Amino acid sequence: MAQIHNELRRTGALLRGIKNALGVTDGEAGVERFSETLQPVFNIWDRPEWEILRGEILFSRSALSGGVALLFSSIELVNPATANVLAVVTLVRNAGAGLSSVAEIQVDSGAALGAVATTRGIARDSRYPQLGAVSQCTVVTGNLAAGANLPQRFLDLADQEEQGYIIHPGRKLFVLAVAAAAALRVSLAWRERPVFQGELIRA
Repeated sequence: MAQIHNELRRTGALLRGIKNALGVTDGEAGVERFSETLQPVFNIWDRPEWEILRGEILFSRSALSGGVALLFSSIELVNPATANVLAVVTLVRNAGAGLSSVAEIQVDSGAALGAVATTRGIARDSRYPQLGAVSQCTVVTGNLAAGANLPQRFLDLADQEEQGYIIHPGRKLFVLAVAAAAALRVSLAWRERPVFQGELIRA
């Protein structure tokens, strides 16, 4: 802790999270003073109940896209271009419905869906700010005239992906049925947090 406290001063949200987790109140010693009594390693990331202290909110949603002849069922998680959050997808599960034995995942801006329904994620933390609070990201179900060309992961029935997919504003996560006319049911879990200064810069 003593070796990095100067860097922590430059990361306000993370510093606030550490101080909240330690129970530091206004007027008390700063985080750097705890290096005298704590072990050097303090993992602010290891407890899901601490995510809210860092301004990160947990969401989840299940969605069903019905099969349409000659079209590919799709469910996507859309981070609106106007949102100032990063969405980090932590679970994508092919829950199965009808003929959807295989689905594929693709992170992209993507073609527009012929949207059938739009919903939002429900908060998995009852403290934010009330039970039933909804996400900034939207879950859209619909159909595409063609499947994705560059799948990043195939999901068999009841298979799931737990590696993080990071979706910045204006982008989306596609989950598509591989077979045309097949229904698709997907469960999603993700967290949203404010974008840090300079974080959206890409080479």
